Amino acid sequence: MNDTHVSHAESISAMYDQSTEFFLEALGGSIHYGYWPDASDRGSMVEASRRMTALMIEKLGATAGQSVLDIGCGAGRPAPG
Repeated sequence: MNDTHVSHAESISAMYDQSTEFFLEALGGSIHYGYWPDASDRGSMVEASRRMTALMIEKLGATAGQSVLDIGCGAGRPAPG
């Protein structure tokens, strides 16, 4: 890897290290962004984050009985217990 690539990777890593606590608190334990279907939706960030997770699974075409593995997207909070 070149020095620039390492620098960017380290910057991204540092951002997540510094912001994880905030995201866990603000997003109800998830680090996904949210999805609001239109401007009139006044749902919370937690609701919008759950909606984004469901939308990603839907777009993947997962069906009943299948599992979706989300690697590297936060603390694993959306995963079923």
